Amino acid sequence: MSATAAIPGGKSFSPPSGYNLEFRSLADDAWYAARAILSGKKLAVKYDDLDFVFEPHRFSDLDELRDYESRFRSVSRRLQDSECKKLCKKKAVCVSHSFHENDNRFYDATVDDVIEREHSFSSGKEVCKCVFAVVWQKGPWNGYVWHKSIEDIRIVESGSELDPDVTRFFNMARKEIAASGSASKVSFFFPRQKMELTIISPLMELGPWKKMIGKMLISDGAMIDMLFWLTIWKRTYLLLH
Repeated sequence: MSATAAIPGGKSFSPPSGYNLEFRSLADDAWYAARAILSGKKLAVKYDDLDFVFEPHRFSDLDELRDYESRFRSVSRRLQDSECKKLCKKKAVCVSHSFHENDNRFYDATVDDVIEREHSFSSGKEVCKCVFAVVWQKGPWNGYVWHKSIEDIRIVESGSELDPDVTRFFNMARKEIAASGSASKVSFFFPRQKMELTIISPLMELGPWKKMIGKMLISDGAMIDMLFWLTIWKRTYLLLH
């Protein structure tokens, strides 16, 4: 079943042929039906009559790459009224909201609670009357709980394969970042603060050393992962001798 897309300033519609993925907009964090075409090293993304071109060298590091990669996913699916049991607590969903008559947008949310009600039948078709409490994860009401009906909710198809062109592009971008020696950040979490250590990626490419992971228990019981310390020590030793 095709997903319904949202157009700011326009009506909801079934996306045309070729719009086989969703893209989360940088402007409003809403999800839109999109298509992607890889030409050489350039990924052209079209959604809502807008065109964007992504190039591998534009990503400064892996953190930035992962942020953009998370904005692509396969098309979310609208449920039939008889499938409402699939909307259980903590289920990741995509929920629509109408800002006004001609402005309907979709944002990430999770199901917080289900108010079950007896279904009715109209012209032989089952009609779900249940109410779903959802917590917005993105958009202007991030963190707030709203009540929605099944017609406003789409199932997020987690784990499904992404468009091949998008997958190839981000794999290509990862290789370019590794080759350029861009810095990657490894975060260490403490109870009252967060500290970040920047490790130059070539230090992570010293064969079997990069698989070594140590752990250290600090004074108040917080556990932190000490990634690649042996690799750093080895590299430093080699530089000094």
